[in-house]
Amino acid sequence: MKKEIEEKVRGELADWEYVNSLPKEWYGFNLTRYENIYDAFFEFLSYENKEKHRRLVVYFHQETMEYKLKVGYGLTEFCRIDCIAADREEFEALLKRYLEEILREMAAERVENIGSFVLNKHIMDYDFGDLLPEELEGFQLYIRPSAPVPITNFSYIIIDYECFELESNVIIYYNVFRDEFFGEARICRIPTMSYQFDAGTLDGLAEKLKIHLLPRLKSVKEAALLEKAKDK
Repeated sequence: MKKEIEEKVRGELADWEYVNSLPKEWYGFNLTRYENIYDAFFEFLSYENKEKHRRLVVYFHQETMEYKLKVGYGLTEFCRIDCIAADREEFEALLKRYLEEILREMAAERVENIGSFVLNKHIMDYDFGDLLPEELEGFQLYIRPSAPVPITNFSYIIIDYECFELESNVIIYYNVFRDEFFGEARICRIPTMSYQFDAGTLDGLAEKLKIHLLPRLKSVKEAALLEKAKDK
């Protein structure tokens, strides 16, 4: 990050009364003030619930010269497009409007206002039977179809198996516009597509899960263990 941008952000943080007055604990999330400076990012505030593996981060993005907010569910992080502003005053107004609501949503066991497309698809009440056990190959069922999580690009996470120790997971999404299910995996946080879960219906997805879920989790685990071994 350019030195002048770094100093600009640091100067605005020093007398930012709103940020300085935020609650230290909110809906089970603990506030941390810090400085993480990368090539184009200056992170300076987070709310985290370590038990739930959920995190909210506030930062300045040099590339767009904007303040932004991102949220993390397990290993999945995405920027909230309703919380982007080019100056501190505008960003403060957005935080006052949305921050508490976002934390409340993240603390809840399930999102209250699920879109009609998801409801009409009957994702939340579909009977997957014994296809989604609580644990498989060391991965925990972190997000389940009965409590989908909305993310960017008009998609929802409906299934997420996480191994936090290996920083790896297997996720199934539903995209509203395309009306289809698709998969993704992270191996030591590196994303890779999982095309074997592509489906247009819940019955089709259930069939793909029956065939491919366990082998995919095994392959992700093996790849993650190899990557971890390289780092030793």
